[in-house]
Amino acid sequence: MTPPVTTTPLDEAVAPPVSPPVSPRPTRRPLEVLIGAKVAAWVGAIVVVMGAALLIKLGIDEGLWGQLPVPVRALAIAAFGVALLAAGELALRRITRAASVGLFSAGLGVLYLDAMACATRFDLVPPGAAFLLMAVVAVAGFAITWRTKSRTIGVLSLIGGYATPLLLGLGTSDNLIVLFYLTALLGIALALSAVQPAVFRPLRFVALGGQILLGLIWFVVASGDRMAALVFASGWWTMVLVETLVAAAREQSGRANAVAMLVATAAYVSAGVVLIAPPATGLDWRGPFMLAVAVLGLATALQFGPSLDALRRRPRSALDKLAVALWAQSGVLVAVAIAIQFEGFGLTVGWLALVIAGVEMGRRLPSRGTEVFAFVLWTLTVAYLALVGLLIATGLGGVDGLESKLFRWSGFLVNRWSVAVGLALGVSIFAAHRFAGPLRTWRTLPVIMTFAAALGWMGMTAMQGSGLPITSAWIAGAVVLLGLGVLGVRGRVFEAGLLVLAASGGRWLLVDAIAPRLATGWDATGVRPFLNGQLAHAIVIATVAVGAGWAMTRSRLSERRAAGGGWSTLTAWIAVIASIVVLFGFTFEVDAMIQRAHDLGPYPRDLLRGLWFAGLWGIGGLAMTAVGRVSRHSLLTVCGWAITLAAVAAWATGGALLWRLGRSALDVSAFLNLQLAMAVTATLALLAAGRLVPATLHDTLRLSPRVIGAAAATVIALIAGSLEIERIFAGDAMATQAGLSVYWAFFGVGLVVAGFALRRALARYAGLALLTVTVGKVLFVDLATVERVWRVASFLVSGLLLVGTSVLYTKLSPRLLGGEDRVAG
Repeated sequence: MTPPVTTTPLDEAVAPPVSPPVSPRPTRRPLEVLIGAKVAAWVGAIVVVMGAALLIKLGIDEGLWGQLPVPVRALAIAAFGVALLAAGELALRRITRAASVGLFSAGLGVLYLDAMACATRFDLVPPGAAFLLMAVVAVAGFAITWRTKSRTIGVLSLIGGYATPLLLGLGTSDNLIVLFYLTALLGIALALSAVQPAVFRPLRFVALGGQILLGLIWFVVASGDRMAALVFASGWWTMVLVETLVAAAREQSGRANAVAMLVATAAYVSAGVVLIAPPATGLDWRGPFMLAVAVLGLATALQFGPSLDALRRRPRSALDKLAVALWAQSGVLVAVAIAIQFEGFGLTVGWLALVIAGVEMGRRLPSRGTEVFAFVLWTLTVAYLALVGLLIATGLGGVDGLESKLFRWSGFLVNRWSVAVGLALGVSIFAAHRFAGPLRTWRTLPVIMTFAAALGWMGMTAMQGSGLPITSAWIAGAVVLLGLGVLGVRGRVFEAGLLVLAASGGRWLLVDAIAPRLATGWDATGVRPFLNGQLAHAIVIATVAVGAGWAMTRSRLSERRAAGGGWSTLTAWIAVIASIVVLFGFTFEVDAMIQRAHDLGPYPRDLLRGLWFAGLWGIGGLAMTAVGRVSRHSLLTVCGWAITLAAVAAWATGGALLWRLGRSALDVSAFLNLQLAMAVTATLALLAAGRLVPATLHDTLRLSPRVIGAAAATVIALIAGSLEIERIFAGDAMATQAGLSVYWAFFGVGLVVAGFALRRALARYAGLALLTVTVGKVLFVDLATVERVWRVASFLVSGLLLVGTSVLYTKLSPRLLGGEDRVAG
């Protein structure tokens, strides 16, 4: 037998607590029940009302009602509706609320239908009595919906009610009745929404949809008293406004109130635009109408909302959200009123004024929402002006007279559109400055507005002008933007100025300088060398660039450099671009002088152009290297040195080897000619630039600029010396070949000696290679073509030099084996 288990107080203390029984989760309603109970009620009620309406219409069209007195007709339809209501009450009491939905809804719809027919088809009662009947049905529907607490009955009643005028096909003489009828329907829906928001709030949106659909159709199709229709529309808008205010004051449906108000206002002003026809002359009252609606909404927001605090903070309460919606709709309505009331230039000025107001208001409150509104309106203004400009440029015509010419100034066509664009650019810079102010959180918007202003200026001037004046305008725009940036205007104005300046340089190079020279019939005699607008523009661009670089290091912009903003590299690039622009400017002037010259002497025009370009760019590169070394801009120093190297390469290819192929030597004095002078100039510039490059950059370049310069100078000396040998022995081919062999042999030995003296293996390798080429030339060229005397001289000199080289290597080979060479680089 098991002894009884006893529990101690300690056991009871540590025993796990007993969990309360968990109620089972309610199961979801099966799809079959949902369709059979709810959907069937909706569809059935609608079909019953539509069937009753069609029965009335059929009886009228076929004369079936003629056998019955008019009161009997109305009473029969009403009896059918009351019977449906009674059946619904019975279902509510005996079955469930869901079972009564379809019956109640169908009964209300039939009664709505009967009330409309009594006034419009049966002529049984006057309009006032019809309105009373509809009011009775509305009260009955309100009572049934309230009793059943059924959203479905309310929705179906509204749908049936709004479908009644369409099904009966009311004529244009029934306008007043229809307007009263729509007012009653909206009143029922809003009353239910206000009294029982938890159940009937969706009725507000159903009524709004029906009001918009049926109301706008009626306003457009029906011809009658437009002013009466506008009065009714104003009443409907006021009803929605009051209902949303009541809901917001109760802290109900925060976002839904805002959405309902915005939808109602959009429908209201649309109806106003339809009903207020624009007059042929005089004031267009549609603009003042929208302005009045905006003022009413604004007054409501100020009176019932949290005043301006609704714009300062993020809306939290329902009243805050409704106030923000009223503020937003007021701003939009003012913009639309300006668009309706004014055209073209006036529209642009009005919108820009609204942008300024939005920016200032948003900054002073502060309010991000107001600033977003200002930015959106600015975007619309810019898009409008861009579209008008596109239409004018494509020849499709202007818009609202913006293409009208005012005057011409300095080659530019000034019309209303260009003036409007100028105003928009100024407002863009102002708004970007305010957006990017202290303690502001916007980062992208100011940049977008500033660079849009820069691009807009370039596009407008390119469209309104032609030739060099466009470049002048771009430079002027760059100067203005750079100056504003130096003065402290925010919004990346200085960077936009750099962009416009770079575009100015690109346009000058491609459009103003290169394109005319490539065009057929270009005449260089029409321009005075060095005293013309083309070179002046190049100098101005370079001067502005240098000034911008100076401002970046000397003004308040230098703070960005100290903060790691990359200003140092950008400044160096500006200096590089400015120097290249100036070099191109002088290059084109030299080219123009060569084109204008009639007597070029023994130099062909192409060769003369290449020689002068090599010398000019060699000197320019040396100047850039020197400036970079003094200003401690490594990028400018390296670019200058690279330009001198390119100048030397250009002389060696275009000024010597490529030109010499297939041609005889120039008939000029040996050693006293332009070809040798430019070779010496470019080479000396390269050597000097290489010595100016700091040693700290050698590792970055991987090769020493001095070594590269020495190698290039060696190649130039070989090529230039060979050309001079040809000139010395001009007319004697055999002597020329022998002289070249001797010169190359001495040159090769010199390289070997220099390689030993400087411990440079590369120099020795080059000397040996040149000696090998010389031996090949002596054996295969001189032996076959040179006379005996010159052949002997060539062989003896070359052989002796090779022997001497052998002795030199034999004597100094221990040093080579000891590894005392310096690394070439």
